[in-house]
Amino acid sequence: MKNLHLVKACLLLFFAGRAMAQGCPAAGSITLYSYSNTYYPAAQATVNVGATSLTIGNASTSGYGTTPIAAYDIVLIIQMQGAQLNAVNSASYGDGTGSGSGYLNNAYLMAGHMEYAVAMNAVPLTGGTLNLQTGLTYGYKNAAFGADGQYRYQIIRIPLYNNLALGANIRPPEWNGTVGGVIDLYVDGALSMSGFSIDASGTGFRGGGGKAWGGTSSNTNTDFVAAYNNKSGGSKGEGIAGTPYYLDSVNSAALFSSGVDGYPGGGSYDRGAPGNAGGGATDGLPSNNSNNAGGGGGGNGGAGGGGGNSWSSNLTVGGRGGALFGQQSPSRLVMGGGGGAGSSDGGTGNPVPGSGYASSGAPGGGIVIITASSITGTGSVLANGAAPNGSIANDGSGGGGAGGSILIITGSNSSGLTVNAKGSAGAGNTGGNNSPHGPGGGGGGGIVYSNKSLAAVSVAGGAAGVTYGSTAYGATAGSGGVTSQTISITQIPQFPII
Repeated sequence: MKNLHLVKACLLLFFAGRAMAQGCPAAGSITLYSYSNTYYPAAQATVNVGATSLTIGNASTSGYGTTPIAAYDIVLIIQMQGAQLNAVNSASYGDGTGSGSGYLNNAYLMAGHMEYAVAMNAVPLTGGTLNLQTGLTYGYKNAAFGADGQYRYQIIRIPLYNNLALGANIRPPEWNGTVGGVIDLYVDGALSMSGFSIDASGTGFRGGGGKAWGGTSSNTNTDFVAAYNNKSGGSKGEGIAGTPYYLDSVNSAALFSSGVDGYPGGGSYDRGAPGNAGGGATDGLPSNNSNNAGGGGGGNGGAGGGGGNSWSSNLTVGGRGGALFGQQSPSRLVMGGGGGAGSSDGGTGNPVPGSGYASSGAPGGGIVIITASSITGTGSVLANGAAPNGSIANDGSGGGGAGGSILIITGSNSSGLTVNAKGSAGAGNTGGNNSPHGPGGGGGGGIVYSNKSLAAVSVAGGAAGVTYGSTAYGATAGSGGVTSQTISITQIPQFPII
């Protein structure tokens, strides 16, 4: 499946004596040892349909790629977040149907829109104006938290290769709220897996950050949304509709703060599940935050599972599972939703005993896009949800991360590829004092699309966590995701003719 339009365009430019950058595949065979994309954050609030230029931010401060955009490079523009919620403090939270989860499918639903474009000028790592060869198909929005939630898009430089061999396991950088979470490879010839993996597991939307509260809260055990500083319950996960105040920090044993209570309706805590993110636990007795429940799992191709019931009072107040992304297609992909945090007062578990950090939800899987004329050898492509912490005793546990999204387009059967976008299991706990505490819900399965047969595929949902007595205590498993190995090339974002 050579891209003949791309090859012919490169030859025309060559014979015209025109200076080119990576608009044509790099000659020869290259061995790849790390991700090769460069990730630019959005710096323009609104990009309209048909726009031929946009302002992009400083890639050098993120450390996510070191090759700047040059003229005739290919870039991917992708809307990472953008969805409205019915932000009410009731079971109508989310999609308004009474599920307590989800998002509104309306004109403001932008998450997942993506397209390729040709850069017509160089842009340094410090950012600037990017001019495009043709007008954009979609509009894009970049806005911090507001009444409509949070909107984020990023611009990713896509290097083109003639032949490419993996020399190590390749992993994209984790999503950090503005960039990352995606790896995109274009190989005009053969991609040799060489026994290695392309692995975006756990690089997607982040889990809600666990925190132990001593309990002077005015919240109620019927709440679906609450402020982060009301001192009870657990944080919602991150997803297509926004980012909570407290997040699980992927690279260190420390709670991370986004600095904003980033969901509409008054806060980023309690059981309502925003978009495809898992809901945090609503504590069964908020006045002292002692009846600990579990966080919900994230969603993507399948919905996340709900968190387990509250200790002692046995109320069904665990975080709701994140919604499945119903608009998914080979040309519209999102990352796996993060799991919600369990409620914690004792702060059991490692690391950092006493902090409640172990009750955090887990991040979802990222996005992998591979286009190659052939894929040879054996290897794996992975975008699994990450597993939450399992060291908790008598506190609520976190929800599992949802599987991410994988798109593979090739001209021959990919018979050596094992492809997984699985949701992770919810966290369990030992249920200290011989009594059950709320386990976490399982993450929903992800999405795998390909146009050729693969050796093995799994988009399984994650199991529910368990507690004292080996019982799920109300926690539920994530649902299986979506997979198709018979998509057509016309269904995917098209590489432009340069």
